[in-house]
Amino acid sequence: MLNPLCNSSYQPGLTSWPFGKSDLFYWISVLDRFDELLERVVNELWRDGYQRDDFRMEGKQVVLRCLEFSRLLLENCSSRNIYSSYDVR
Repeated sequence: MLNPLCNSSYQPGLTSWPFGKSDLFYWISVLDRFDELLERVVNELWRDGYQRDDFRMEGKQVVLRCLEFSRLLLENCSSRNIYSSYDVR
């Protein structure tokens, strides 16, 4: 299901921010898409509170890429407070 999003071996996506300073508000649709992708990965692994499958490489790649890009967004955008996980301690 996630194969089209990933290569067979992990390669980082963007490693630096190529755009000017932005507002996180304009990236909400991207963050919503990340939520959908991450939910798919979790649903493939977990049922009834138990992990039923091993964490496959394609799922790891999706998680890593979503987290990397989210980090870049948070480092380079204003209005970070609209990101619900931003101020978790």
